[in-house]
Parts: sequence; C-alpha cells; structure tokens
Amino acid sequence: MAGSDQYCVNDRAKALIKLALNDLGCPSIADLFHAMCKLTQGLGRELENRLAKRQRRLRDLKAQTAPSALEIQTLQVEVDNLHAAQADFRQHLIQISLGLHPFEVEAQSAQTAQQVSLKLEQRVTKLKQFQKARQLKDAAGSIDKFNRQIDDLSAIVNLWWQWVHQSLTVQTLPESLIVWLTTVLLPLCYWHTQVQRTDKSALNGK
Repeated sequence: MAGSDQYCVNDRAKALIKLALNDLGCPSIADLFHAMCKLTQGLGRELENRLAKRQRRLRDLKAQTAPSALEIQTLQVEVDNLHAAQADFRQHLIQISLGLHPFEVEAQSAQTAQQVSLKLEQRVTKLKQFQKARQLKDAAGSIDKFNRQIDDLSAIVNLWWQWVHQSLTVQTLPESLIVWLTTVLLPLCYWHTQVQRTDKSALNGK
C-alpha cells in the first residue's frame, strides 16, 4: 500500500530523530509548546517560588500580635513587584507565540522562517534583559535552551509556505489570482482559523 508521511511528532527521542533526519530526510522542527514549557519551568517557576515565599512571610507577619508596619509595607511592595514581573513574563510568552506564524500579526504580511528567527532572537535578548532586571538566576538555563531551538522552531514557517506553493502549483491559475489568494484571502482564512482555536485575548484582539 502506497502512502506518505506529512509529519510526525516525537518526544525528542534520539533514535526517532536520527531515523527522521538520516533515513527519511525529514527536517527537524522543534515544538513550540514544549519550548515555552521549558521557559515557564525556568523563569516562570523561579518567579512563582519567590512570590510564594514573600506571600507566606507576609501572612505570617500579619498574624503576629504586633507586626512591624514597615516590614509589612516592604513585603507588600515586593509581592506587587513580583506580580508585575509575572505579568511581564506572560507578555514575553505571548509575543513568542504570536511571532511564530506565516503571517505578521499587525501588518498581515507574509514572513519567512528567517524573519521569524530574527524576531525570536530579539525576544531572547529582551528575556535576558528581563532576567537581569528581575535578578533571576535561571538555573535551568531555559533562555539559552530556547535560543538554541530558534532555527528548529522557525522552520515550520517555510514548510507551511512550501505546502501552499505546492498546492497552488497543481492548479492552473493566473498569476494575479495567485497573488490575491496568498496576500488577501489566505491570511484572512489563516487568522480566522487561529482565532477559533484560541481563547486568548491577545490574538482575538488583533
């Protein structure tokens, strides 16, 4: 029975990766969900642990008979700052997710894997600035791990466009219609599908 594989998903098992790359000639594409989970397990968890300690200390302090008003105020400021840091970190994750698409979110223009890689590299720079500003250790090296996966993450964009062009090649269409399909109709349909798949206001509001 004849058939072909479009893609497969694996858990980064070395044997499967070797088979795909060396024997099947498949490109290596990193999974965005797992890449972002690693960032969350690194920076996100560090922020969460730091916040939990401050909140626990604040509760214990308020439970005392004669708590120090100054210490309570100081801890409350730290708690508020950590909440703000968590919000900033979530924005970094949102921008990473919004950047990894075949179309640019704001301009709706097509983008290549190279353009996506550049945006992700810029986001890594901002994450490192965030780490430094918030004095996070990132002991797991989550930022560097994400940085090493940028090319493999971005590769999906070129593969998506390859599928589009191959699909159009088998059709006998005038060039003007192809341009309209790829620059007007396709981005409209693409983002409509993405909005249906997400409940995040960051995308629904674009």
